[in-house]
Amino acid sequence: MPSLPSPSTEAHFQLNQLNIQQIPQTALDKLSSEQLAGLLESTLRHSDKMDQRRFEFAMDRAGRESDQSKRNALVGGLVAIAGFLVVSVLAYTGSEVAAGIVATFLATIIAVVVGSKLLE
Repeated sequence: MPSLPSPSTEAHFQLNQLNIQQIPQTALDKLSSEQLAGLLESTLRHSDKMDQRRFEFAMDRAGRESDQSKRNALVGGLVAIAGFLVVSVLAYTGSEVAAGIVATFLATIIAVVVGSKLLE
């Protein structure tokens, strides 16, 4: 039995998201102009839906990241305020060395966090 050549896989478009494999040129040639217009219209409609879903997903993700960033800033601010209060209490009670150690540690943490935010 003679071997048959493989069909050409070259097509005008490919929609992997739709789970449609490449449409052979021979199949496209057999479609009437109305069928081809319908196929292209449904493809464009699907593409618009996919774009809308990507946009909505990106907006949701941006909102979640914004909320998370606000929470992180709030927690960081509270930790910094608590650290400064501890340093103030230690310095006021006469433990200047301990206040200096805590203040140095706190300043280092703040510098690292601010530096990493500036590098983003």
